[in-house]
Amino acid sequence: MPDAPAMPAPPTSSQALARLADNLANRLKSSQEINEVQGAVLLDDIRNQVGSPMDTRALTQRLQANLSSRLTFVDGDKVSNLRQQLAYQSGRADMAALVSLGKQSGAGYLLSGSLNRAGAGFSLSGQLMDLRSGEVLWSDKVSGQ
Repeated sequence: MPDAPAMPAPPTSSQALARLADNLANRLKSSQEINEVQGAVLLDDIRNQVGSPMDTRALTQRLQANLSSRLTFVDGDKVSNLRQQLAYQSGRADMAALVSLGKQSGAGYLLSGSLNRAGAGFSLSGQLMDLRSGEVLWSDKVSGQ
């Protein structure tokens, strides 16, 4: 039986998606947990879980820009090089691989997120993990049209 065709994403504007990134960044900035961060953060690309093509790279960049006044991020070129090596070695980037990547890059924390469908709109979730302990320090989700 053939796979069902991918459902088209709900109509949205890049401004609506940018608001989601802004809202998630504001939630993290206003959290108590951000004060626990002592060191560099590896920002993983936001994962597209929508089921149709979406520009999550722009969301990742927007999230980083909004948080750069409160967090120090690992150098993007260094992460890109390590990510390519990791993909070559393992063929995929699961959570264990991301933790390894974070440690190799000198990061103490991993900030990751995913974009999902939410009714007629989208939700953007994020989590901040301490790479030394594996503890999730913060997790939240925002939704919008």
